[in-house]
Amino acid sequence: MDVWNVLGIKRTDDKSAIRAAYAEALKTRHPETNPEGFKELRAAYEKALKGEPEPREDNFLLGKIKEVYFDFPRRIDVDAWRGILDLDICSQIDTEKQALDTFLEFFAYNYKIPKYIWELIIDFFAIDERKEELTKTHHPEFIEYVLRWKTSEDFIRYDKFKLNPQKSWEDYEEFLRVCQKINSAMAESPAPFKTIAKLFNDLNDLEIFNLDAEIMRRRYYLTADPARAAALTERLYAEFPDDPKVLFIESQNKMNAEKYDEALELLGKF
Repeated sequence: MDVWNVLGIKRTDDKSAIRAAYAEALKTRHPETNPEGFKELRAAYEKALKGEPEPREDNFLLGKIKEVYFDFPRRIDVDAWRGILDLDICSQIDTEKQALDTFLEFFAYNYKIPKYIWELIIDFFAIDERKEELTKTHHPEFIEYVLRWKTSEDFIRYDKFKLNPQKSWEDYEEFLRVCQKINSAMAESPAPFKTIAKLFNDLNDLEIFNLDAEIMRRRYYLTADPARAAALTERLYAEFPDDPKVLFIESQNKMNAEKYDEALELLGKF
C-alpha cells in the first residue's frame, strides 16, 4: 500500500498536512459507508504519522510500470505495455501471480488508461477467468471494477489526443479530470451551464486538444450558442472527415440546415 496515494498528497513530514489530507479523504472513505476504504485510509494515516519508510526501489516490474504510466504518450501506447508484458516475470509460472498483483496494486490508485490497454492486460492475465481466485487476495468489488473497464467505453478516446511534448502527465490527468466533470455536469437536468462554461475555460487554459472534448464542447454550444456549435462542427468535419462521431454530428448539422440529402449521404458513410 502506498500511504501517500491513499492520503492523496505527496510525501511529507508535516503532520498538520497529513491530518488535513486524512480529514479530506474521510469524505469518501467514511467508516459507515465505506468500511474497507476507511480501514485502508486509517492504516495509511497512522503509518504516515509514524514516518513511513521509503519504498524499495528494487521492484523492477513496478519501476517499468511507472515509467510507462507516468509518461502520457507511452501510457496510451499499446506497444509500451506489450513491452512490459513480454518480460519474463509476467509469464513465468513462479512469478506470474506476483506480476499480476503488482499490476493490480498499482492500478488501484492509477487507473486512467485506455480501454484497449485494460483489455490487453485483462486478457493477458486472464483476469476474467480467474475472478474467483483473485477475490481471495483482492477486494471483490475491486476485481469487478477492473473487469468493468473491459466492457465500458472510454468517454474520452485516448487515441484522439493531439499529443503535446510540452505537457506533463499531470496536465493530461487534469484534462481528463475536467472532462469528467463536464460530462457529469452535462448529464444533470437542468444542466448547470455557467459551471460548464467555467469548466471549458479550464480546459482552454490547459491547451490540450482531444477530439471528443471538442465534440462535448459542441454539445454544450447547441444550447448555449447554436451558431457557434454549427461552426465548430464544420471545423471538426474539415479536419476529421472520416471519424464516425464527427460524421454523425455533421449529419445533424445538415439536418438542422434542412439539407436532408447531404445529411443522409453522411449517415451512409458509417
